[in-house]
Amino acid sequence: MITFAKPTVEQFFRTYAITNFDVNADETKLVFNTNLNGKMNLWAMDLPKSFPYLFAHRDESCNFIKFDPDNRYVLAGFDSDGDENYQIYSIPLEGGLPHPLITGDSNEKFFFSHLSEDGKRIYYVTSLDNPMYLNTHMRNLESGVDTLLNIGETSPTRLSAVSNDEEKFVYSRSFANTYSISFVKMGKRLST
Repeated sequence: MITFAKPTVEQFFRTYAITNFDVNADETKLVFNTNLNGKMNLWAMDLPKSFPYLFAHRDESCNFIKFDPDNRYVLAGFDSDGDENYQIYSIPLEGGLPHPLITGDSNEKFFFSHLSEDGKRIYYVTSLDNPMYLNTHMRNLESGVDTLLNIGETSPTRLSAVSNDEEKFVYSRSFANTYSISFVKMGKRLST
């Protein structure tokens, strides 16, 4: 007769985590961040099939995933060795290695906020030039021009929402974990 060892405690703590995901507009592809291979990477499923495959290999934590509305690329934010200094990368729709898109010094943070409906402009918040209160920028992906939209003041300020016409912006200021206020900014943009 075969004798089996008792289960170890470690096997019960070895769990899988899915931290975020996105589905493309025509619902044919799902990309999600998980530790299926022991490290956090992006995996995908071509729907309606449901077998996952490795989509983008980086072995780092990912804070967002966003499909381009026209299925040209996927955006994702990765940190480095758990430092939570997320930076924005682009990945081909077929998958592959993440390409640096909006990045900088490893101490800087670049947080994704919004992608325009045509997929040509990315709105993001960064610690660059304002590490305490954060600034909001818009990057035109066709021209490469980066426009400063808001300078954070008084407290850390994040872009929460962008209107469809991209002329109205909702910002949130965080004064404490339980105290935040929001405001709407309309009209002219600051420029760099």
